Formats: sequence, structure tokens, C-alpha cells
Amino acid sequence: MYTLRQCLALPENHNWGGKVDTTRGPYYHHDRGSKVLGVAHLDTVIQAKPHKEGSHIFSPMLDDRLGVWCLLNALPRMGIDLDILLTTGEESCASTADAFYGEYNWVVEFDRAGMDVVFYDYENCEDWLWAWDGWKWGKGSYSDICALNIGVCGANVGIGYYNQHTRYCHANLKDTRTQLEKFESFYWEHRDTKFPFVPAPSFADPYGFRGPPTYDPFPDSDSDSDRGLLLDRFDRFDRLALADRDQADRDQADCDRDLPSYDYDPWTGSTKWG
Repeated sequence: MYTLRQCLALPENHNWGGKVDTTRGPYYHHDRGSKVLGVAHLDTVIQAKPHKEGSHIFSPMLDDRLGVWCLLNALPRMGIDLDILLTTGEESCASTADAFYGEYNWVVEFDRAGMDVVFYDYENCEDWLWAWDGWKWGKGSYSDICALNIGVCGANVGIGYYNQHTRYCHANLKDTRTQLEKFESFYWEHRDTKFPFVPAPSFADPYGFRGPPTYDPFPDSDSDSDRGLLLDRFDRFDRLALADRDQADRDQADCDRDLPSYDYDPWTGSTKWG
């Protein structure tokens, strides 16, 4: 099994097993004979050396290598062997999940900050929503399961990382553990139930974009000069953010250390989960 340290360190083009090449890039499929498909993505926005302090992990690659570790290590330790789909291209909204097909009862992804669950277009399936009663529901914009088209419902579960897409990204593994234990109960209750997905009517152009055909990112701006001013302002904020991230890198280098954690240490895989 991969430790969390390995999942954060290995390159995207590592041989993760079951590689399938597509026009957008590869995906990796592990067929374990499960009726449920688990999904995570390998591509990241920022690469940086991770470090650990107690039950906290600091790394911008936690989105979504923490999800990869959940599928390859944590869930199998809990006796849950899902079929696994590891994708690429998610961060550019071009997930290779769109080329995958399989027969499953439902799909779960572990690519979500915080401790909620989101459904995207699958929220129009009433039975699927009722199955998640008791969870905190959120709203999301895009992940791999948005690109899947296999005829069943899916959900994206938060796994306790925060400040994704920045140098300040970190995870509280106690939150991760809480979410996986909740999912354990959900899995054993619903693994044999099939949740078909029927897409709701939508504004769909020939290219598959769901939404109004005349989307305007600056709806309150009446002139080209206003739009230019907003874009210049965004560029300035980006430059300031990058300067702060450089300082964060130096701070991380100063305090990089590996402290003991609670009973299970996913960093090294030294003890059992739980």
C-alpha cells in the first residue's frame, strides 16, 4: 500500500497500475470486482515539498493526492475495496474520466475540501439525496464525476483538506478520519443499491456546456475599459499572492519536521488505521 508520503511525492506519470491512454491523457483503473467506483485525480496545481506536524499535513498537492491515498490505503485498511479510477486533467476541467465506462451501482469521489458532500448535476435524483441524509451538503463547480457518463449517481466527499490551490493547503487527518468513518457506514448500507442517473433538462449547447449561451464573467461592467480595469486588478492580486507563496515556501523550509501523530500514522504507514 502507498503511504501518504508516497502519494504526495510520486510524480503524476508514475505507474499507478491499470493505465489507459486517452486523447486527453491517461487514467488508471483498478478492477477489484466492486459494485462501487471510487475516484480521485493525480494532477495538481502546485508542486512543493510536504511536511507534517502532528495530525496536520502541509502540502498544496493534497488536492487531490489525499484522495488518492484514501482509495489506495485508508479504505482498504477499513475493509472497503472499491474499484478505483485515478484520473488526470481535472484541474484544467478536462478530466480523463470522460473516456471511462463501467457498470456500477454508484460512484464516490474523494476530491473535496472541508467536511461536506457535493452532488453537482446528480442532485436532481431524490433517492440519491435521501441516501446522504445526515451529511452536510455543499455546492461545487467541477470535479471528475462531472465528466463521468456511466448512468449512475455520484457524490464528492470532503476529506478534511483546506486552502486548496494555494501554498497554504493543509489537511487535518482527524477530519479525514471522521469523514472516512462516516463513509464506511454509508458504504455498507448502500453498496448493493443501484442509483440510476437521468440528467435533468438544461441549457445545453452543441459543445456540452450547461448554462446560458451568453455567459458574461463581468455582468456589472458596461464597457471594455471596466473589464480591462478588473482584469488588471486580478493580475495585481495574483502577483501579490505569488509573493506571499514564496515567503510561505521559505517558512515551510524553516520548520520542516516530522512529529509523531495519533495512533495511526498514515505518513509512514507504521501502524493500523484505527
